[in-house]
Amino acid sequence: MVKARKDGANYIRSLLLGYTDSPDGFDVGEGYYNKYMAGNIIAMPQPLYGDDVEYKDGTNASLEQEVNDLVTFLTWTSMPDLEDRRSAGLKVIFFLFIMTIVFYLSYRKIWSELKK
Repeated sequence: MVKARKDGANYIRSLLLGYTDSPDGFDVGEGYYNKYMAGNIIAMPQPLYGDDVEYKDGTNASLEQEVNDLVTFLTWTSMPDLEDRRSAGLKVIFFLFIMTIVFYLSYRKIWSELKK
């Protein structure tokens, strides 16, 4: 879902935080009203309530914190080759830097001999 939709991480965050009580006159089952879903009705009941996780470091287990952790995890798992790409990018930058120095020094050597 993170990569399948445009701005997928924010979509998931909004969807998980969008569960509210339905307004008066809007007939929908309890837990199925979502203000960010098209038509405001969703077939999935609210999956997180805010006290589902107990953190070892004593962090307050709020709904926003749990949703943030879940979205961060889903984003991380959607890009399994990210570390490899970053590593390759750093190697390419280093290679280009070294080659720039080599080409600059060879340029100086060649033109110094031609100017004589």
